[in-house]
Amino acid sequence: MKMIFLLPAGYSLLVLVLLPMPTGGALAAPTLAGCNSRCGNLTFAYPFGIGQGCFRNPDFELICHHGDNTQQPSLFLQGSSLQVVEDIVVRSSDDYNVHSFGVNMSDAISVESRFDVYN
Repeated sequence: MKMIFLLPAGYSLLVLVLLPMPTGGALAAPTLAGCNSRCGNLTFAYPFGIGQGCFRNPDFELICHHGDNTQQPSLFLQGSSLQVVEDIVVRSSDDYNVHSFGVNMSDAISVESRFDVYN
């Protein structure tokens, strides 16, 4: 599946994907106290979250749609029709001070930078 990132002119985006890491190097980020970390059979961790105070910023807010009794709940990125289709995996590596996450969604996503990038 392709993911498309659209940024305004003058901005750049660094995307780092860490594939299998040695054991001990991959640490799941904790979910904030009192915050849900599951929607149906899908799991996620901070910086993603559901509900006020449970996500880093609005770009990481998730919505869990509960269907009727015959449907599994569905997880969506707030303000969009992008459905999360697999667990969101957050990894950290103390060796390189690297933090990354992997998200599989049902469509492309546009991301707006909200901070300056310095080289």
